[in-house]
Amino acid sequence: MILRGEVQIRNDEPNLLCSSIMPVQAVEEEMNRERHHLWLTLVRSGTDEVSISNDIMKVQELRQRLQAHPGRDQYDILVTSGEWEVRLTPGENTVKYTLQLHTALETILGPHSLKVQKLE
Repeated sequence: MILRGEVQIRNDEPNLLCSSIMPVQAVEEEMNRERHHLWLTLVRSGTDEVSISNDIMKVQELRQRLQAHPGRDQYDILVTSGEWEVRLTPGENTVKYTLQLHTALETILGPHSLKVQKLE
């Protein structure tokens, strides 16, 4: 078994707050599965206050979805305005790519906003 979680100190005593348990076989399957690189495109919706607020909410929802799927696949975020494009690579840019995650990300960002590249 492999435990994921965080260590918390209370009354000078370390405690483990477990967030997930994974059997060793599942870890081996994850290590051997095909890896992917995800390219997520966020098209800015405008420069007015409401558009900026909506884009910030999209980014927050995107971050939550990605963090909820820890794994070994990598991702980058392309932010575009139509006139310019910038590539963002978060420090923690790994995720477990699944079709379920793909659908969730396209729901947030819009259709055709996610390109998936298989890695060798």
